[in-house]
Amino acid sequence: MKTQNYLALDFGAGSGRGIVGSFDGTKLRTEELFRFDHFFNVLNGKTYWDVLELNRQTKNVLKKAAAEGIALAGIGIDTWAVDYGLLDRNGDLLGNVISYRNATEETVKKAWKRIGSKELFSITGVGHLAFNTVYQLYERKIRKDACLEHAETLLLLPDLLTYFLTGEKGTEYTNAMTTMLVDSRKGIWSQEIQRRLGIPEKIFTRLEMPGVFRGELTKAVCQETGMTPVPAAVVASHDTAAAIAAIPTGKEHFVYISSGTWSLFGTECEKPVITEKAFCSGYSNEGSLQGGFRLNKNIMGLGLLQECRRSWGRKGKLLSWDEIVEAAAQAEPFRAFLDTDALEFFSLQHLTERIPKYCAERGMYISSIGEIARCVYESLAMKYRYALRELENITGEKYEAIHIVGGGCKNGLLNQFTANATGLPVIAGPEEGASMSNALTQVMAAGEIKGISEMREVVSNSIETKTFLPRNTEQWEEHYPAFLMAAGIGEKN
Repeated sequence: MKTQNYLALDFGAGSGRGIVGSFDGTKLRTEELFRFDHFFNVLNGKTYWDVLELNRQTKNVLKKAAAEGIALAGIGIDTWAVDYGLLDRNGDLLGNVISYRNATEETVKKAWKRIGSKELFSITGVGHLAFNTVYQLYERKIRKDACLEHAETLLLLPDLLTYFLTGEKGTEYTNAMTTMLVDSRKGIWSQEIQRRLGIPEKIFTRLEMPGVFRGELTKAVCQETGMTPVPAAVVASHDTAAAIAAIPTGKEHFVYISSGTWSLFGTECEKPVITEKAFCSGYSNEGSLQGGFRLNKNIMGLGLLQECRRSWGRKGKLLSWDEIVEAAAQAEPFRAFLDTDALEFFSLQHLTERIPKYCAERGMYISSIGEIARCVYESLAMKYRYALRELENITGEKYEAIHIVGGGCKNGLLNQFTANATGLPVIAGPEEGASMSNALTQVMAAGEIKGISEMREVVSNSIETKTFLPRNTEQWEEHYPAFLMAAGIGEKN
């Protein structure tokens, strides 16, 4: 077949990329067209996303593609989960897009007085996280937020960015499943949750499965960017769901880690796992590209070191990731541990001071860049081990390997630590799993491939993975209790 180009717009919580995926019928070749950094903005103590800047950068990607004469057969957008924008009756944006980092446990406790955490889990299958969309909306409800009161439509962030380009509204399944507002058994918005929390039902749009087209670039966007009316596809718009869909495996039962700012740790299931064990362990049933579920939990990942790196840079220590990894490799092993999900780290502020302080309060002392980095890497690996034991306890399965995808799969040191801590081989790749899946879902919408199996076969044809075998497992076993104590968690299994 003739090679076709598909533009994958992949936005993480700190950067965005435009990736061109060229599909020849067997392989997908990816090339980065455009990359930019973006950060949340703090105004009067509240954190916002600059969604207008994201829209501007999206159009910059389109302009670059047009200027380079790249003919596109489709575009698709994936982002992080839970955040959203509100539109008025004219389809105009109401206010700035509020960031999930404003979440507080106080709002959660107020919501639980109307509908308890177990009941929310029994309906949605989603584990408690203070930044779930349901709590964000309830916070606006109780403070009588004017934007919510005047809203006609809620669009999750990737659907909002697609709407800016096409004028078409809709809500993609995998991202909707992260909101804690969807009945996981019925696959529809939960009217029970909406009613109990007083969240207006009218603002929610229809749920759509990935693999279809939703509109095309508007005339105004085409005129501004020089692009033709390219169709926009409904892709797995939650970047984790997209990345997992690109894991090149034919096995039905496997463990994955989507490694980036956050680490998403889990496995795929055909049906939601709504049990007491899953609830108590904080696992969620989120949507998979093929219409099933990803039983996974959120673990704060490399976001800690991303913020440390920015802080060191502001102090004049401009370090590459390779330099940080090398410093960690040279640091003393097992000197200190922390819980990456500790509340004091959630704001991602002053971490170069908070991390050593956290450790010192527990009798562990670190100060150098290498010591801080190694502490984070070793603690993450230990947290993965803990999550693996929880997952095995929930599912009754024993897993043979861990697949790591996303930007973090480039970190050979962390991959090796993960193999050492869990005792399982770690298979790293693809790095650009989300954008590969994004592009291949557009190929699916065009009818050139069918289903997840063919998608994973194309990925397997297109990349090489790297395997890390466990080493020194006895040492990691020996220090695991020290991690549990430092993190303030107990082994449940």
